[in-house]
Amino acid sequence: MSQIDQKTLFDDIVRQANIVDVISSYINVERQGRNHRALCPFHDDKNPSLMISDDKQIFKCFVCGEGGNALTFVQKYEKLSYRQAAVKLANLIGYRDERLENLQKKSPLQIELSPYFEAMKDLASYYQYGLLTDEGKQAYDYLKNRGLSDEMMNKYGLGYALNTPGASHEYLVKKGHLVRVLEDLDLFVGSDKTTDRLHGRVIFPITDINGQTIGFSGRILSGDKTQAKYLNSSESKIFHKGTILFNLANAAKVAKRDGYVYLVEGFMDVFALDHIGINSAVALMGTAFSKDHIRILRQLNVEIRLALDGDAAGQLAMMKVASLLDEAGLKFKMVDAAGEKRDSDEIYLESGSDALLAYLNNLITYPEFALNYYANTNTLTNLAERRDFVAKMMPIIQKITSPLIREEILAKLASLSGFALASIKRSYENFAAKNAQEISAYPSDYHPERETLRRFTMAERYLLQAMIADERAITYYEQHIKYFYDDIYRIIAEYLLDYYHKYEKLEIAGVINDLQSADNLPLQEEVIQEFSTLALQKNVPNYSIEAMDEYKAAIDEEREEKLAKMRLENLQKGKSDDEKAQIFNDYLKARAKAQMMKKNSDGES
Repeated sequence: MSQIDQKTLFDDIVRQANIVDVISSYINVERQGRNHRALCPFHDDKNPSLMISDDKQIFKCFVCGEGGNALTFVQKYEKLSYRQAAVKLANLIGYRDERLENLQKKSPLQIELSPYFEAMKDLASYYQYGLLTDEGKQAYDYLKNRGLSDEMMNKYGLGYALNTPGASHEYLVKKGHLVRVLEDLDLFVGSDKTTDRLHGRVIFPITDINGQTIGFSGRILSGDKTQAKYLNSSESKIFHKGTILFNLANAAKVAKRDGYVYLVEGFMDVFALDHIGINSAVALMGTAFSKDHIRILRQLNVEIRLALDGDAAGQLAMMKVASLLDEAGLKFKMVDAAGEKRDSDEIYLESGSDALLAYLNNLITYPEFALNYYANTNTLTNLAERRDFVAKMMPIIQKITSPLIREEILAKLASLSGFALASIKRSYENFAAKNAQEISAYPSDYHPERETLRRFTMAERYLLQAMIADERAITYYEQHIKYFYDDIYRIIAEYLLDYYHKYEKLEIAGVINDLQSADNLPLQEEVIQEFSTLALQKNVPNYSIEAMDEYKAAIDEEREEKLAKMRLENLQKGKSDDEKAQIFNDYLKARAKAQMMKKNSDGES
């Protein structure tokens, strides 16, 4: 496909995509007037700073500066190449074109990692085979006793790592996998690096969001307490335990349909939820909840339902996870254990499906959960504890947007703490006033990276804003200006002019496509960010010939200044230091005289 064909294709994909719908499929978006806003996924955002324009089909973060069109967002969010992002965007919006097939080539990174994925895929099959052997019967019986059917074992690819030394290593080598790849994956131990690290264990394959096997977790069958109950694959090029959620690939397929995803502690909890028809569930696998997990859950863009264990450790973990989710601005609810100490798997095995379903549906908000948690984990028998209880609740209550719910939580806090409701309300008002943060919903003039703009640069900026807002300014630029001195503004002006000539109209998202697809465009990232900033400015100067002429005068003044300096440099070439000094003095006198004449002329007019 020629570059022209590709550009035309990408333009059409962007034209067919609605940027609000596209970004909404990744993160939570809220309407604000004619535009939309969201927490920016490209930096650690606490207040919604990502603005999305439905009219102009572009987005802009007024904190970190990221901006662009729907294609740019997909590219940056998914960390894809420009081509890959176009294919992904086309799939998202249901765009069909046979030319897209030519673009679906593997990236260099995908090609590099392919041998590792292939080795893991074959090893997963070998483990599944191991479960069906005589030696694997103990593992099979263990899974059966935990309530897993053959169908569920197959669905999750469960297996068994044979105890036979070197068996799985030999199998992979015979399949053609390079020893170097197996060593990089760190699957085998021993002096000859052929003994399976997980030998003799029940195997739980771990996949990425695309369903590719990236690692394994093995559970010991014996009661040997000298060994860890669970052992995971080592960190590798494709396996990073702290970024993994078990069952993510399966959950991602149904989360949008269900409108939620349950976050549980382990494999068996995921299986228990599957038993009762809840397929949208992921597990932490014993790792601490991290920003990587937040990023993954944000991408699902559904309500998160926390259902960690009901014991003391599990409830403490619930509070920690909830705090991070609340800080990240994600939608979530929490299962109220209400004294239930068993985990989901135990409830299912001991009390059945109805009991587990009732437990999981007993959902409450973070403020309600926090109230119960702090009340139950403190005796609240002395003044210091009661004050501490109130202090811990204040930051949580401040984030409640509904006045009615806030009133209810404050009343419950008063009841549980033993303080009068009036005192609690006064404490809250004082806290809220002290910690109030102004949220700038739509900054009107963002260009922190260009803080010290000279007069002529400001003139170029205003004229460029006028060109983006009014096509008459493009014609004025072409006829009277022709050139900007600021590198970024000059590039933008040239692309605006070129786009206008080609299409006889201006589409902001289309211009970004031109900038994005350009080969060897200097300062490409800075240009796109600055263009998206200019395009979303609210206080844009109105077009008028008088305003255009004023901008032109400032630019011409700079042009004369630069020409004068060039003439000065030419006059000084080859001259002695004394001659250079005399020429420079003459230049300063002539400049001062010209400025005085201009001042007198302006005064007379």
